[in-house]
Amino acid sequence: MSNVIKEAVQVARKEYICDDCQKPIEKRSKYTYLFGSAFKGERPYSIRLCQKCKPITE
Repeated sequence: MSNVIKEAVQVARKEYICDDCQKPIEKRSKYTYLFGSAFKGERPYSIRLCQKCKPITE
């Protein structure tokens, strides 16, 4: 069972790389930020996903 501590849609302040498709997330574009771990008790980590990898619904 995954342990997602934080999931938020954010606007990029600088250029990031999508952790799924490895394409750049350009400055001022929206992306999904996830922070957590795959299993409870594991060390948490953060990932950034572009809009193509995880569509943003608002």
